[in-house]
Amino acid sequence: MSEKHDIMRGMFEEALGSTMNEKQRKKLDEILNNPKLSKDEVNESIKALCVICGKETMKKYQEISEMFQERMAKLSAKMKEEQEKFTEETKAFLHKLHKIHEDPSLSYQNEHDKFKEAFEHASPIVKTDLRLFGEPFTHLIHGPVER
Repeated sequence: MSEKHDIMRGMFEEALGSTMNEKQRKKLDEILNNPKLSKDEVNESIKALCVICGKETMKKYQEISEMFQERMAKLSAKMKEEQEKFTEETKAFLHKLHKIHEDPSLSYQNEHDKFKEAFEHASPIVKTDLRLFGEPFTHLIHGPVER
């Protein structure tokens, strides 16, 4: 599983697990560890489980969802702020990554694999631009950095 998936799984298990009984925790674990589910299917399955579990669980689910949305908003804002510093090649690369990320039919693992493959084939200039940008790209960048 990808690092992103492991972090997400840990957050959901930690936040929601205490509000669930053993059977519900097992179901949550099955959802989070099913590599065949798309990102949308994972999210909808977790949400449906939280509805069944009750108000406290649903409140925790909403808090986690809001936190993920805030992270994405901050990343988008930083991206817009820094965009003028990127080469046209890097901008095109980021557009490609955005399309992968926005594809709800992919599983989290498929998304990670596509990101990893894209970074493996990225030029040194793109890697340098994104390494200088920092997270969330640094863990995907390997190879020489040039400028």
